Amino acid sequence: MKDFRTSRLIAHLQSLDQMQMRRLDKFLRSPFFTHATPTYSLFQTLRNFFPNFEDSQCTPDRIWGNVFPQKQFHQQRFWRLCSDLSKLIERFLVEYEVSVDTDLQQELYLRRCARNNDILEFNKKVNLLIKKNLAIENYALKDLERLVDYMTLSEDVNKNICRVTLNDDELTLDQLIDELYMAKKLQRAIHVLSYNSIFNTSNAEVVLLKEALEFDFKRMAEVANVYKYCVFVINGTERDILQLIELLKLNYQSIGSDDVGIFYRVCLNYCIRSYNQGEIRMIDIVIDLYNFGLERDIIYDKNGMLTLTTGINIVTQAVNAKKIEWANQFLNNYLMKIPEDHRHHLEKYAMALFFFEKQDYENCIYITMGLEFFRPSYTLLVKNLFIKASFEMFLSEDIEYDLLLTRLNTISVYMTRNKILTDTQKNPHSNLINLLKRTAFRIDRNVDPANLSGWFHETKDQIPVLASKKWLDDLGVKFGGSDEGPNLH
Repeated sequence: MKDFRTSRLIAHLQSLDQMQMRRLDKFLRSPFFTHATPTYSLFQTLRNFFPNFEDSQCTPDRIWGNVFPQKQFHQQRFWRLCSDLSKLIERFLVEYEVSVDTDLQQELYLRRCARNNDILEFNKKVNLLIKKNLAIENYALKDLERLVDYMTLSEDVNKNICRVTLNDDELTLDQLIDELYMAKKLQRAIHVLSYNSIFNTSNAEVVLLKEALEFDFKRMAEVANVYKYCVFVINGTERDILQLIELLKLNYQSIGSDDVGIFYRVCLNYCIRSYNQGEIRMIDIVIDLYNFGLERDIIYDKNGMLTLTTGINIVTQAVNAKKIEWANQFLNNYLMKIPEDHRHHLEKYAMALFFFEKQDYENCIYITMGLEFFRPSYTLLVKNLFIKASFEMFLSEDIEYDLLLTRLNTISVYMTRNKILTDTQKNPHSNLINLLKRTAFRIDRNVDPANLSGWFHETKDQIPVLASKKWLDDLGVKFGGSDEGPNLH
């Protein structure tokens, strides 16, 4: 029998503090949800044993007696009830994280606008964000502040008639502020464009760029030209990005901290996109950029920490580059830079990746079955590993066809029920599952290997949005033949 005190439900409850427990109680009683009474009764009973759950009365049969006083203990129903409550707590944790993270709220709303092609609302919200962030310190803003101080304006001076001559161009203070505003707008647009270029998502940021690109900069012309060059590089060639990387490495100390971060992300995202599109050699440049960012303190946030997203990306790309030892060194040297709440999850994810790379699929599945991040988009990476490891076990005849289908359907149900994941996030993995189901069906029906190989290569190349393309290409090699379509990785 399972140990109730080490179950996922108890682990979820122990991760909460008193304030979160009160919010969870309100969540479970909320009229916006229709939860069965036994589920809430189970929560009320368990709450009596919070936070240690070490009381001798905290046993499945005693808890069952509190929830169902007139019914005999039923082990299967008890664990099903625990599972239902655990899922509700997971949903609460997700909604709680969103409720306390204003940046995440803004990000999710902007993604929704982009996904629905609501260009006007997207532009409006980003403009508000830019205005809000005008106080961010960088060398351009400090330069403008020094200029304003120099002009020593008093309250009764009309700023429209107070002028300054720069390079034979006469500008009012209003015009200078407009330049700063446009520069920040261009800066933000580059960040969005660079990020979206990895996933080939909406072009909503083009509207944001148009006005700033056409603006006639004077005081900040030099800064604006560098920003415009970044836009060119994002849509440019490999030679362009290599030149920008070289410039960044030579001049990073003399560039404002905000702009160093922007240029660094442009370089990194371009190289990741190129690798995803089949340029295998770019993965070594990605690892080199991560090394550069770690050693020069460019990749850290304002608190000197690495975000969980950065940690996941670094480990994932290191494994893609077959640099397991380097990934281990990263974890040994920088794990303490990851926020404490996320270190265990990152370690487990890295371990699952290492097992998969070593073809130890059983241990990979063992880890991924019990690993969930606070953000569903991260959990989707874990589910992807679970999918691939299960299919590899099917190919090696370690699991039956029916069990593979059950596992694939489980992941499909998870994505369907999850309301936070966007279609852009779900579709590549849904397409992967559908392709693997069709492939497994043909293998189970003993389709001729030559026919299977031709069908597999042709089918996967016809799917425009598909997760794990590099792994699928390697899978195609196992089936025989060559990939006649574009070399997608």
